[in-house]
Amino acid sequence: MIGVQGMDLVRSTTEILKQCELKQGDEVIVYADTGKAPGIVQSFYASALSLGVDPILAVFPQRRVMLQEPSLSALELMKKSTMVVDCATDPWLYTKGLNAVLDAGSRVLQVLAEEASLARMVPTKELVARAEAAARMFHSAKEVRIESAAGTNVTADCHGRPGWGQDGAVRKPGDWDSAATAIYAVAPLEDAMNGTMVLEAGDFVWTTPEPMHLRERIRLTVERGRLVKIDGGDQGLRLERWLASFQDPNSYVIAHTGFGGDPRASIELPQEVESLEGGINIAFGGNLFRGLGGKTLAKSHVDIVVMRQSMYLDDELVVRDGNIVHPSLRIGKK
Repeated sequence: MIGVQGMDLVRSTTEILKQCELKQGDEVIVYADTGKAPGIVQSFYASALSLGVDPILAVFPQRRVMLQEPSLSALELMKKSTMVVDCATDPWLYTKGLNAVLDAGSRVLQVLAEEASLARMVPTKELVARAEAAARMFHSAKEVRIESAAGTNVTADCHGRPGWGQDGAVRKPGDWDSAATAIYAVAPLEDAMNGTMVLEAGDFVWTTPEPMHLRERIRLTVERGRLVKIDGGDQGLRLERWLASFQDPNSYVIAHTGFGGDPRASIELPQEVESLEGGINIAFGGNLFRGLGGKTLAKSHVDIVVMRQSMYLDDELVVRDGNIVHPSLRIGKK
């Protein structure tokens, strides 16, 4: 039974599904596992019912492995649907299975966000427009450069790769997005990033399942698209051991880079950190996803977000010291 707080969540999930432009008769699979908070699953199911679509609730055992392919029966069910509300506890982005579901014409909305994030970060017209503009900028860029006063100097070739702009909704066949997110990114060519990135206290490293809010400086060295050296203290060693635990050389390959765009996002909630307005992301590991054009199949994916760095696209400044400054990406101003 859904209580008063649950009704507030249902209002938010209903608005999210409305923005996905579903029609009566569309079949929506609410895909979950036994580790997911039931309130979120029930809210999306109730929202789908209220919109007059045909929802199916499918709950599978939790596997506790990141980037694990769903079962064949789950994939077949999802491929036949109009839309999947992906409430799995462990993400399966960057898998062959996800690409197969998208290629079949279904759209997938990942739901990793907590209830508070879903209620607070419903997509807005301004953020949808910002995501579209950022995706166009990344799509047309040939080179990405990241710099900082702390010593970061990284360049990457992204020529020919599609730009990716997330706004928290999926509107047409083959779309993928993640609820309560505003992330703009591109996948550099897998052998074409070089330089040094300096992480500082206050930055964030998403080592699943326990993320790190950094209290020390870590220096990452990237050569020909691979993370080849990690220098730092205890947290640097923890990152090094986390990557090594997968025993997969592809865990060290550049996956994507970009920045977040939602002024409502909070660093206190790990699922929101990549969406922080002006926070620059760099990730290593799997990126086998047609939206990014990535080629790497890996056992892991680590997202890193730095708070006070700058990003250039083809020598055009887009983010300065953690603030979005490009005129075409401004919001909230006339």
